[in-house]
Amino acid sequence: MEGIRTLKPEVKYFIDTYLAHQKDLDCAACRLTSEAKAEALHYLEDYGFPSLHSEDYRHIDMVSLLGKQWNISSEGELKTETKNRFATLDGYQIARINGNCPDDAQLESLRESLPSGCYVGSLNSFLSSDAPEKQKKRVADVYAKHAAPDNDAMVALNTLFAIDALLVFVPEGTCIDKILHLEHIIAANSLQMIVDRVVIVVEKNAQLEILLSDTNPSSWDNESLYLSVVEVDLGPSALATIYLSEETSKKHNKLASYFIRQQAYSKVAMHTVVLHNGVTRNNVWSRFLGEHASLTLNGMAIVDEERLIDTFTRVEHVKPHCYTNERYKHVALGRSTASFTGRIFVAQGAVKTEAYQQDRNLLLSPDAYIYAKPHLEIYADDVQCSHGMTTGQLDAEVLFYMQQRGIPLEVAEKILSMAFTEDIIAAIPNEPLRRLFSEAVASYYFRDM
Repeated sequence: MEGIRTLKPEVKYFIDTYLAHQKDLDCAACRLTSEAKAEALHYLEDYGFPSLHSEDYRHIDMVSLLGKQWNISSEGELKTETKNRFATLDGYQIARINGNCPDDAQLESLRESLPSGCYVGSLNSFLSSDAPEKQKKRVADVYAKHAAPDNDAMVALNTLFAIDALLVFVPEGTCIDKILHLEHIIAANSLQMIVDRVVIVVEKNAQLEILLSDTNPSSWDNESLYLSVVEVDLGPSALATIYLSEETSKKHNKLASYFIRQQAYSKVAMHTVVLHNGVTRNNVWSRFLGEHASLTLNGMAIVDEERLIDTFTRVEHVKPHCYTNERYKHVALGRSTASFTGRIFVAQGAVKTEAYQQDRNLLLSPDAYIYAKPHLEIYADDVQCSHGMTTGQLDAEVLFYMQQRGIPLEVAEKILSMAFTEDIIAAIPNEPLRRLFSEAVASYYFRDM
């Protein structure tokens, strides 16, 4: 007879909470999302949450973070105004609160502005709509397939409580002519867990430029847990440029996983900017499903006080002639922690692979910590791969030179710190967005001056 499993308290709390609300959660979900819940439940029962002994989670205490009595309600309302840094962008913009889909009126207005066949809205609604069966099958083949519940504990937990997803669908041969901004506002009650799921499907020869931003109301002071999973699927020769922005509070805990799957000749560029946060874990899982596809990962984060940024990437080259370029930069001040773990896997037969990985760090406090572990795992010949990392401080000679020219030391340090991440911002192809990010970095450093 099979022995009785003893669940750790933090795992048992979430499973008991799910079972107590299972009827409501399953009724609100469609069959597609409901089917994935059973697999997620089994995974959590068997494996639980990663500890500090886990190789991939050594620098973030998941057990302590998830050991709190989190409330699963998605309710929330704005009691104060939140600043939309990107309000001036010439594009399509919608706002949502606490992982919920925007209201029907807002979505209907947006869809009327988009090219024919494009869809932004509820995944459940799309699957029950009169959309072509071929498109609905394409979407169904993405949800919980790329981000399988047995991939990672955070994905399993998200899947267990998710009842819907925000779907962005761009049909074959269609180009959305302006940037699509999905503003996500965290307006949580105390100890509230927010579950968010986004599915992005860009079909053959289609193009999408999208900004996913996370913000808090300026005076918000509640502790929150944000579980986010984003699945991105590109058809042959599709193009997607994705921007990720986080400006939240020091009591905000974000556990996000991004899954990217690319067919032949497709191109993805993902640009990440984190300026204000509490605890952030960003996972990026990528796999090439066709030849001659390319992926660019370009990111920066500035952490101070006791904030933490933990970035994990795994890029799987399982097809020949594909290209990856990863560049991340972190600035650590105060008693903060910045961590990067990057893995590039090149399978046997994936010849002519080009894969490059760099992690550069600026340590500006004796009490801050920076960890970096770039990694290559190569099983093919005839490839070009490299990886590297550096951690350093501001150049004392340059600081002295600037002071000799009349620039105060504090200002000189801020200018050089801004210059350290300038190449990450400069790589953003959207000029208005690049300018807004550059202004945001300047505002961060000179906010008290």
